[in-house]
Amino acid sequence: MNEIGINFLSSLVFTIPQLLILAICIYYLARKITAAGILLCIGSFFGLLSMLFNSIGVPYLIRENMIDIHSGSVNLFMFTGLLSFIFTLSFAAGLLLLVVNALKAKSPVGN
Repeated sequence: MNEIGINFLSSLVFTIPQLLILAICIYYLARKITAAGILLCIGSFFGLLSMLFNSIGVPYLIRENMIDIHSGSVNLFMFTGLLSFIFTLSFAAGLLLLVVNALKAKSPVGN
C-alpha cells in the first residue's frame, strides 16, 4: 500500500497541471459549447485517466501479479499508449479548431 501512495504522490507533479488543463477546458465548454471545446474536454479528461492508470494502476496490477511483468505489461502499455495517442490527437484537434476560430474572429473583414 505504501508503494501506491508514493506512486500517487510522485504522479502529482504531472496530475496537477493536467487537472488545471481539464478545468480550463470544462470552463471553456461551459461558456461556449463548440466542437473544439468538446474535443478539448474529451482529450484532457481521458489523458488524465490514462496518466493516472499508467502511474497508479499498472504498478498495482504488477505488484498483485494480475499481469505478467514482462509480456503483460508490454501489451498493456501498448494498448494504453495507443489510447493516449488517440486522445492526445483529440486534444490537439480541439486546440487547432480553437486557434483557427479565434484567428477568424480577429481577422478584419475582406482579408
